Amino acid sequence: GSGRITWQQYGVKAGGLELRYDARSVDRTFSRFKDLAEGERAQLQKERGIDRLAFGAGFNFGEGALKFSQSEITSEGGGIFQRSLSIDTPWLRGSIGRQEVTSGFNRAKDLAERERAQWDKERGFERNSLALTIPRGGKENWLTFDQNSINYGDAAHFHARSLGFDFGAVRGQYWERGSSSDFTRLNDLSPEERKSYVQQTLSMYEGANEHKDDVNWFGKEAGLRRSFFRVDAGLGGLRASLRDVGIRGDRGAVEQQELDLAYAGWNLEYRNLHIGDDFDRIFDLLDAERKLYGNQRGFSRQDVGVNGAIGNGKIGFSLLDIDANGEGLSRFKVNYEAPNIKLSGGMRKVSEGFDRVRDVNDPEGDFLMQLVGYDQKDLRYDISLIPRMRFSGSLYDSDNGDERLRRSKSDHAITWQLDGRTALTYRVTGHHFQGLSGDLFVNSLSGVE
Repeated sequence: GSGRITWQQYGVKAGGLELRYDARSVDRTFSRFKDLAEGERAQLQKERGIDRLAFGAGFNFGEGALKFSQSEITSEGGGIFQRSLSIDTPWLRGSIGRQEVTSGFNRAKDLAERERAQWDKERGFERNSLALTIPRGGKENWLTFDQNSINYGDAAHFHARSLGFDFGAVRGQYWERGSSSDFTRLNDLSPEERKSYVQQTLSMYEGANEHKDDVNWFGKEAGLRRSFFRVDAGLGGLRASLRDVGIRGDRGAVEQQELDLAYAGWNLEYRNLHIGDDFDRIFDLLDAERKLYGNQRGFSRQDVGVNGAIGNGKIGFSLLDIDANGEGLSRFKVNYEAPNIKLSGGMRKVSEGFDRVRDVNDPEGDFLMQLVGYDQKDLRYDISLIPRMRFSGSLYDSDNGDERLRRSKSDHAITWQLDGRTALTYRVTGHHFQGLSGDLFVNSLSGVE
């Protein structure tokens, strides 16, 4: 049959300079593959009508190296085009690259490269990448920067960039990622690339775990723009961590700030969350995010926690405040624990018009549902400072001023441990419920147990 296969290979090496050129062309009309001695004849047969061209250059200088490469795999006007430039020195490492798989190139599956299936998925993609690193020695770096973008069609695009720094006592990172709403091919990215972006997202949240569906769920992010900033510092005995999370859609956003401080046995945790009324993309977030944010759209929420040591005891405070268009709830809790002493108390208030208590992500959700319109307080104690004597009990009060309803409960006990198997307890309990017409229920009991 007619047609031919041509190979061209050239190489030059002079001092620190290296040049190479490779080209191969398999005519579409060539048919005598069985007569070839080359072991790759079966692959050559697959690549009928495909032209390959590759050029590379390298220059070594001192402890550094500069490299350039360019390649083309083409057939009938379409193809895969790649270009990269890199530098590697003790003080700077960097690379810049470009890859385009034209939309009309349908021969990727006939190639020998392991990437052939992925290239076939990425027809129409134009990728650009940039990476810079300032090494600090060993595996540590002063500064890292990465930027990647994918363009598709007339305007659809995806971008991701990140910046990290490590100055020893102070470390930080910033990244942002986003895509246009018409970039509907996020799941055409490789599973490994999608997984890396999923892990990047989960790193925004302490203790967030990957769900088995997250890698495929990532494809729902079209039109979302994410940003994350974190800085960690250790100055003397002080440890500080600051995080800022942003998720924005075409309408509305999720904004969250977190601050953690630790010093001399004391810890402070502060969380501030705002989810816009018109943010309608929570269902498109990852599994851990959907569980975290739930149905709290329109909420402005603050959580504060403080805990530390006083003498040989431990004390903790927590505050929750939620506002949704002027309605909401607040809660303050305190607990103290030392040898033979346990104290805890709380104050809660849920406004009469707050009808979204069910949407609050909190372990006390069911209890808070019962407190709509109420101002509630409680106290618990367990004290055993006197040998063989224990004082324990609780106080509870809830007041609904608008409806003039009030409920009070008390439970107090004194226990005397007579011996290892015998104890005597005196208990006093009370329950008082008042309404518009006065006392609705009164009960008081006392006795020895």
